[in-house]
Amino acid sequence: MTKILMTAFGGLMALSGVALAGEQGSVAPMGAFVQDIGGQQVVGYYLAENDACQITMMTGASPSDENADPQSSRIRFALAPMGSATFESEQGGKLSLSCGEHADTLVVNAMPATRQLASR
Repeated sequence: MTKILMTAFGGLMALSGVALAGEQGSVAPMGAFVQDIGGQQVVGYYLAENDACQITMMTGASPSDENADPQSSRIRFALAPMGSATFESEQGGKLSLSCGEHADTLVVNAMPATRQLASR
């Protein structure tokens, strides 16, 4: 059920957003971002309030992973102008968020996990 909600929310948010899965992008306040960072899907948006980027994100298993744990989380935090934060998945993917100079934009950059080759 959680996976269905995350997918539906992600679809709705993607309609108004700029930063879609696999792309680096910049979003304006209330613009959405949907990113897959290797086993984890992150869906979020931000508001420019109190001279900061007030970010709300929901994380959960990627919709393509049918065997994943359906648990999801909501994360809320603020970034000062020109501040940044990086989130990492257990598989090694990363999501970098950077607040613009006047909290007028949020730069979103997803870096999927790189596959490790086993050595003999």
